[in-house]
Amino acid sequence: MKFLAAFLATLAVSQAAESTVRGNAARKLQQSNCSTFEEAICSTEGFAAICLAVSIAGVGSDLNKGNVTVFAPTNEAIRQLALNLPPQALSDIDLVKSVLMYHTVLDETLFSKDIECGSTLTMANAQETDVVCQGSNIFIEGEGNSDSDMPKVVETDIEFCNGVIHRIDGVLLPEMMDGAMTQEPAPSTGGAMDSPTMMPSMMESMTSAPTMMPSKMESSPDSSMNMPPSMMPSMMESSPSAMSSPTANGECSSIEDLACSSDGFKTLCKLVKAAGLGDASPGASGKFTVFAPNDKAFAAVPDATLDSLMQDNDALQNVLLYHVVVDETLYAKDLECSETVEMANGDDTRTVCRGDAIYQKGSGNTDDNMPMVVTADMKACDGVIHEIDMVLLP
Repeated sequence: MKFLAAFLATLAVSQAAESTVRGNAARKLQQSNCSTFEEAICSTEGFAAICLAVSIAGVGSDLNKGNVTVFAPTNEAIRQLALNLPPQALSDIDLVKSVLMYHTVLDETLFSKDIECGSTLTMANAQETDVVCQGSNIFIEGEGNSDSDMPKVVETDIEFCNGVIHRIDGVLLPEMMDGAMTQEPAPSTGGAMDSPTMMPSMMESMTSAPTMMPSKMESSPDSSMNMPPSMMPSMMESSPSAMSSPTANGECSSIEDLACSSDGFKTLCKLVKAAGLGDASPGASGKFTVFAPNDKAFAAVPDATLDSLMQDNDALQNVLLYHVVVDETLYAKDLECSETVEMANGDDTRTVCRGDAIYQKGSGNTDDNMPMVVTADMKACDGVIHEIDMVLLP
């Protein structure tokens, strides 16, 4: 089987298929007291893509012996890499091996307590990575990763018989990957925004099953998203490479700058930052349309509901992403009455016209409870903001 075909097939693997892979590995574990690296990686949820990549690239035997530490990317992290690389890169087994070995430290078992901020790790392909700490978060930066797309350690100390695995939400890029990552990306099949940089966290929240919110936002949502926020195009992200809309001082004003410098969006700005969606991503090139609830809109939401959202980051991200359109700058003239608009969390909203008024209706909004566009076409360098007087409900 060709590597590319098999690899891309794995990226589309269903949850049931992944459960089968894990089940086969688990049965092997039951027959021994100690799991090898391959058995551990293939029996752990979220690692189906790297499991197949390790098998096809033939590096499993190298990692099943000696002491090893592996920083293992999630399925979605690898899916994003596959989408943003030319097909010939995925067919290059030597390149795939090198990338896989760039996630591995040989002859050492480094638990989370052994990983020191500011230290440098020599990986199995002889290149180095840097350990970067930001607050309580630990990132591993590859030579081909920029400061804005460092993989974050999201789970630590998954032990196997000869080492330990740390789950990361991005792919470590060795120096040789710089050129490949800047080539024209492969077309996406997911419908979400693709960027030539590694931005897995928000992409996961955009493409994973959407969280359903109660129509009145009366209780804490049951979220099905499972990704921490990091290096990805944000709901309110600045894009230095985008075409600039000059401000009074001649500089480009991003959506985040525009919203957070306006008195009427203080609550929205606070929630976006709390959800981890407000960090600028210098590599991003997308355009955004944001339906931004004003402070009065959030004032109508019960305090208990806002508090529960603040404690459930996945649900908060889902609600915020339901106010964003990616890869499109939709001005008021582009909003067509009765037409649906696909939002960044995968759900649709509908444009409703009543007289001269324009409303944007969420799935959870009733006909008499629709957000109205009160200020349209607030232009930014990376898109446009429309101020609305209520919160869109998924």
